[in-house]
Amino acid sequence: MDAWLPRALDALARRIFRARWAVLLVVALLVAVSAWAGVGVERKLYGSVVQIPGTPSEHVATRLRTGFSGAFGELAVVAVTAPALTWEAPPFQAAVAAAAEALRRSPAVARVLTDDARLRSADGHTALILVGLTAPSAQEAEKATPLVRAAANPALE
Repeated sequence: MDAWLPRALDALARRIFRARWAVLLVVALLVAVSAWAGVGVERKLYGSVVQIPGTPSEHVATRLRTGFSGAFGELAVVAVTAPALTWEAPPFQAAVAAAAEALRRSPAVARVLTDDARLRSADGHTALILVGLTAPSAQEAEKATPLVRAAANPALE
């Protein structure tokens, strides 16, 4: 390490220590101003609908929305993983079917898609359930997430 850096840091630490009450006051003021300025920021930042053209995430989002028959606007994806089973095992298929049926009964769900081979991993240990939501926007879709979890979780436990 350069010889000047420890001396500079030592001098800075000594100045901060000598003025510690002023430093603490400034920090407390910054925290208070930040808290005041941040009121309501979650409403402004809720739901990210920005897609950067040409990125992999934009490509996946487009494929999920349009690549399946009867595509839907807002969707959720439920992943079902069974390390000890593969898709061919009846208990794994039964768990996915039970979760899909529970999701179909949820008022937040418009449609459920499970029967497409593209929704299964190459090793067969993971299956995806595409859940078309009744939500008209990404913000409303995020609010529907707890309803989707509440519907799917009991069937998968």
